[in-house]
Amino acid sequence: MRLAASFLAAVFLVAAPSTSAKGGGALLFDRAAARAGDRLAVSAAYELYPRGYVVWLVRLEHAPRFFTIPYTGVPRPAPGPPPRRPGLTRLGVTEPDGHGGARLEFRLPHLDPGRYTLVVWCRPCGTHWAAAAPNYIVNWRTVLRVL
Repeated sequence: MRLAASFLAAVFLVAAPSTSAKGGGALLFDRAAARAGDRLAVSAAYELYPRGYVVWLVRLEHAPRFFTIPYTGVPRPAPGPPPRRPGLTRLGVTEPDGHGGARLEFRLPHLDPGRYTLVVWCRPCGTHWAAAAPNYIVNWRTVLRVL
């Protein structure tokens, strides 16, 4: 019985939505690592509001500040205005990609080396969240290693 419960919990966590509880897809980096000045992009295959997401970079260890974790243990978007905390680097606003998704291309600014993830604010939804947390990485493409 305990093994079955553990298996179901693992399946639930893998199937849980990652960064885009309001939209249909997670914003993902187009590569795993980059250096300052490199051009890269984040994109989502399907989004309800492709022009409505403001995106920032944040060090992975600071990501838990940008979502709530209710009693279920699954991170959820936090209600409220855009996040205004130290350590955020604004990248821009997503645009439609022409295929029902969203995309944001940017040049990586100078940042300290380390692992970073995205903080996303959905204008139409009035919520914000982080794409990953140190102990909750659903998809490796939600983390960028800055060299």
